[in-house]
Amino acid sequence: IVLAGFGWLSSAQLMRGTVLSLREQTFVEASRSLGATDVWIIFKHMIPNAMAPIIVDASLGLAGFVVAEAALAFLGFGIQDPIPTWGNMLSATQQYMFDKPWLPLVPGLPIFICSLCFNYIGDGLRDALAPLWIVLAVLNRRQLGVQLLDQAFHLTDMFLAPPVVDRMIG
Repeated sequence: IVLAGFGWLSSAQLMRGTVLSLREQTFVEASRSLGATDVWIIFKHMIPNAMAPIIVDASLGLAGFVVAEAALAFLGFGIQDPIPTWGNMLSATQQYMFDKPWLPLVPGLPIFICSLCFNYIGDGLRDALAPLWIVLAVLNRRQLGVQLLDQAFHLTDMFLAPPVVDRMIG
């Protein structure tokens, strides 16, 4: 309960910093100039662009919670002895470490593998979802750029005319 109670603070700071940096971006200003509401900007621009750092932070946080729970239980401050946890199992191997030095690896290796898996899952999710966000951001920027040119300068005919493009290429 204590880990969850204090663990969200770093994620909140990361989200706040990400949103503060995103609100200064040009695509947010372009949306505002086109008359987009705050709700539209939040759901279409802020949340999709802020998800990658939050996913990575959440996966690192889960790995940190697993290690912190094991460390607290090993020191005797976590869940008490009748309930099996990796920290309790690691603590129980202390008295046998000199006779069987491999025994702490039985609970220690799953702690390591679990935290490593959470980190790899977070990296994989970031890599798998980032190209989609990049493509959507590029498409949104192109769409906003065309709309801005159309409204401000009425020059979209020049950009969409195929003969001009053919003459430039050929």
